[in-house]
Amino acid sequence: MNKLSIVFFLVLAACLPGLGQKILPSPSDLYDEALEYIFAGEYSEALPVLKSLEDKGYHTANVSYKIGECYLNIPGQKTYAIPYLKDATQKISANYAGNTLEEEFAPVKSLLFLGIAYRLDNDINNALACFNSYLSKIDDVETNNRALAEYHIERCNNALELIASPAIFAADTLSDIINSVVSNSNPLLTPDEKVMYYMNQLKFYDAVMRATQSDTSWQIPENLTPEIKSDGDHYITGISASGNRLFLTFYDPYRSGEIFTTELKDGKWAELSRLNDKINTLFNESHASLSPDGKYLYLTSDRKGGIGGLDIYRSSVTPSGEWSDPVNLGPLVNTPYNEESPFVTSNSSKLFFSSQGHYNMGGYDVFFSDMDHEGNWLPPVNIGFPLNTTDDDLFFFPVDSGNIAYQSRFSNNTARQDILRYTIHSFGNPARFTVSGKVNLKSDPDYSPGNISIAFIDRTTEDTLALQRLHRDGSFTQKLPGGWYNLNFSDETQLLLTRELSIPDYFPHPELILNTDITVPSRFVADTLILKDIRFAFDKSQIEEQYLSYLDEIAQKMIKYPGITLRLNGYADSKGNDSYNKKLSLTRARVIQDYLQNKASFADRISVDGFGEENPLSIETNADGTDNPQGRSYNRRAELLISGSNNELIVIRFRDIPENLMRK
Repeated sequence: MNKLSIVFFLVLAACLPGLGQKILPSPSDLYDEALEYIFAGEYSEALPVLKSLEDKGYHTANVSYKIGECYLNIPGQKTYAIPYLKDATQKISANYAGNTLEEEFAPVKSLLFLGIAYRLDNDINNALACFNSYLSKIDDVETNNRALAEYHIERCNNALELIASPAIFAADTLSDIINSVVSNSNPLLTPDEKVMYYMNQLKFYDAVMRATQSDTSWQIPENLTPEIKSDGDHYITGISASGNRLFLTFYDPYRSGEIFTTELKDGKWAELSRLNDKINTLFNESHASLSPDGKYLYLTSDRKGGIGGLDIYRSSVTPSGEWSDPVNLGPLVNTPYNEESPFVTSNSSKLFFSSQGHYNMGGYDVFFSDMDHEGNWLPPVNIGFPLNTTDDDLFFFPVDSGNIAYQSRFSNNTARQDILRYTIHSFGNPARFTVSGKVNLKSDPDYSPGNISIAFIDRTTEDTLALQRLHRDGSFTQKLPGGWYNLNFSDETQLLLTRELSIPDYFPHPELILNTDITVPSRFVADTLILKDIRFAFDKSQIEEQYLSYLDEIAQKMIKYPGITLRLNGYADSKGNDSYNKKLSLTRARVIQDYLQNKASFADRISVDGFGEENPLSIETNADGTDNPQGRSYNRRAELLISGSNNELIVIRFRDIPENLMRK
């Protein structure tokens, strides 16, 4: 540029003050931009725009709702939505439009979103309160919205049951060689766990990585992306048993999700090739994995003729090496919701997959199905909390029979995924089955069903899991986990009937009906006494009122059977020093002795002792070392022991400690 041109430009700039200045978008323009991002599902792009509006002073319920909606859709940051959605629910309107920044209210749906955020934070009670509040504020004609809220309520109730009976496992985060400073996901391993493939989220693309293990250490991974020419848009989903063949998915905007494969030959990976049109359709094929013998391909697709959204299908390899028409695995495995990431264990005994349906605690849960002797998959079983969470749990890769597994999880400290290795000792077994029925009494018409109690006894451990009385119409309802049980029907004097009940883990229905007839004999041949602990408040030795009628019953039994003796063992929790706890526990036993002696003179038939904090029945600290007050309450007790009953009196010990609090 010559000097004359420069002078002309400076004069022009002076005449036009706006020239050269950056024109900033207005708040309304920013809001419109955020709406466009949200509409496109790009929540990570919308969030900083909305946060900038918040910084400019736009603290309306509407802006809080939009920020909360964004957080709720960003993996690893979903619970950050809670404070924003709480603000939004303070000012909701059924007439919400939300199209302009001037909107001050938030929609009623804020309550639904807040309930989801609470559930993701494992705050189930607050989640249920939000869902029920949402139901109370929408019309009965909004059937879809009501069904959605009821779906989430059912998931919350499932979560309470699953959390109460957790899986037992150890989790190890893989070394920093694998888990770099970015997200790592989709782990696939050979059966000997010596070779692993996974996805690594690099700055500009997602890379397919291969790592080998020497002795116990992972070596520096190799980036396969340039060799297989996946261009960073293909994601691995399946591996052959040899580790020399991979399956990958790719999303084509014109053909939706498609399945590709690559194979290692002569030390070199082939370029990706697309599977045939029997596998890839115009619908979404999102996952494919190989059976251990290489004869079957398990894939997920939302093609026509399915049961729900994404279903699991199985294709067989033909003699020519092509894949046959896939067959839907059917309604025992697939649900009206989505199923994803199926894997068959290396011993071919189990199918692991993720599902939004079945007995689910929220989002996708991981399930497994056992194969029967005819090669059919049995009804799925939830693997349990906390292997499953209230968020989406996907891509659970099993090794051997599934007692070892790999999965990526979002770190508690960062918003990235790390790969973990699980060693699973037992999957969760929650009380997810409802056993109900009705007893038909064949006896004196004046005899009330309310006199009969049912004890649900685990035949394996001989523990009494629950004890209840029949309702006046003879009916009963009880939640139980899968297992083998005796149901003992008794009245105050005798055992009337025992029924066996077997509930396999894979039982396909959540409810069982057990109706029975009982004839009460006119002449009693046996008497029944249910023994339960007397519990005390912290640092107290007074008998609580709820136990007085039970102790009266004990006194009556001792009067009726002069040959029996009673031992009272007092206990305390671990708070306080040993000497004090010994004295307190002995006092608790003596208080009960005094109460019984006031009912009748039992002379030397009652003995007492105090053991302080010895022999705890329940845990007193959580896994993270924090105090567990509920667990301690079960240890502050007096234990009743009856001897000398012979055959006159049937004694049944009752323990009502939740399984998750019992000491193993």
